[in-house]
Amino acid sequence: MVQSCPTSSVPDASRATGPERAVILLLLLLSVLLALHHWLLEPLINWGTALLDLRALPWLSLAVLSWLLAGSNKGPEQRR
Repeated sequence: MVQSCPTSSVPDASRATGPERAVILLLLLLSVLLALHHWLLEPLINWGTALLDLRALPWLSLAVLSWLLAGSNKGPEQRR
């Protein structure tokens, strides 16, 4: 017959005290921060990179050029 051992060699989080609890909390905090970085900051970094690299500059310049060329043919004295 196999007897069960009342004390296990595997640490249990509910029995952790002192430094063991601090290490467990530190690992949980690290996991949460890494998840937040992956899910929230990486899309923001990709969007910000596209904005700061001015990838939309040709389209914006085309829009401004079209707006400037779409003016009326009237001279300054005829606009009144």
